[in-house]
Amino acid sequence: MLLTEISSLLWFLRAISEHPRFTAITSTLALFIGIILLRLSLGRIISKNTHLSIAQRRRWTVNLRNGLIPIFFVGVIIIWSNELHSIVVSLAAFAVALVIATKEMLLSLSGGLLRGAARLYEVGDLISIGEHRGVVIDITLLTTTLMEEDSECYQRSSREIAVPNSLLWTSSVTRENLLGEYTVHRFSIPLAKGSDWRHAEKLLLELAQQHSTQATKQIQEKSLRMAKMHLNIPLPKTQITLQLKDAEQIILVVHVPTQLAERHIIEQQILRAYLEHNH
Repeated sequence: MLLTEISSLLWFLRAISEHPRFTAITSTLALFIGIILLRLSLGRIISKNTHLSIAQRRRWTVNLRNGLIPIFFVGVIIIWSNELHSIVVSLAAFAVALVIATKEMLLSLSGGLLRGAARLYEVGDLISIGEHRGVVIDITLLTTTLMEEDSECYQRSSREIAVPNSLLWTSSVTRENLLGEYTVHRFSIPLAKGSDWRHAEKLLLELAQQHSTQATKQIQEKSLRMAKMHLNIPLPKTQITLQLKDAEQIILVVHVPTQLAERHIIEQQILRAYLEHNH
């Protein structure tokens, strides 16, 4: 009985090994297992690297995942190249129909490739895509996931927005953290016609300077480093500019260097101090 089972098993293994696609199938399985093991090992190294910040570790993890996926597909194409060559002609009509049916998916895929090639943004960047605005927390070949940030109060909500990468072909992308964790925040204060705008300008400038000393120094150092990379960014400074949008109002625009995370807090502190001084 045992000999019969052994002989049956040997016959089964011989039949499989003689299959014309046996080598391709085993090579594909080996490639898949190798990719999985490589991702697990490199992911473990990245997660245990204490020299990287949490955002940097997440960025490296996402880049690792997105980099291994095309490597796997290229490997599969190479392994199955002989079989694919024989059916290319018969698949031509099917491919045309598939392109029409999956137009949006292909646009998202090509948009993801555009983002990677142009390095439009990375995990941790604060961006705006069309009407969507937030911090990038994940990137795939088809979508970009944002943690929503309110454009009025600059507070991050608990909502995640999955933005299809196809929008990258039709909408502009604004990256708001070119200077890292610092920025030059702007907000407006309207004054009625006939108000003492010179006094308001002087008061606002004093209040803004009180809240921007450390941030101004950090941003100027960052700007000088970027200038060495041939990125000519004007040195930011605390200032008040005037706008006349109509004959009834004078608009004072406050420019104050600050940390991204503290924009709303700094704006509220300046506004409260200004109102308390004038009332």
